[in-house]
Amino acid sequence: MQGLLFSASQVGQWKAPIEVARDLWQEKILFLLIDSNGVCLLPPLNEFGLVDSPYQAGETPNANLAYPYDQLLGLSRRDLIVSHISKNVVPVAQDDDILTLSSDIRHFTIVSEVPKTRWKIGVSTAWRLAS
Repeated sequence: MQGLLFSASQVGQWKAPIEVARDLWQEKILFLLIDSNGVCLLPPLNEFGLVDSPYQAGETPNANLAYPYDQLLGLSRRDLIVSHISKNVVPVAQDDDILTLSSDIRHFTIVSEVPKTRWKIGVSTAWRLAS
């Protein structure tokens, strides 16, 4: 059932989020698009690519282009930043957050809500404290 619900919002079919993310990925900046269940809708740092499901005769090629749900779910559940943002940051319109990963590494994230959804969108980057 989760896979069916997820397929209704296949980011592989949306060009805009992927195009924005590609520019950020080149700068090693995480692009976070997280649904209301805390699952990333695309990999934050391009950890894996889009896949095309086999199509039937009469279907448009690449009609089922999407990120694999099982990989997105696994990444979302084990990624500390994704978990932290989805559970602890509640943007009214826009918010920022600093997550301490170690004594000298912080992750800075700007988060906003996606209007008319319970999704969050954000960009995040790590910075190291001077020793």
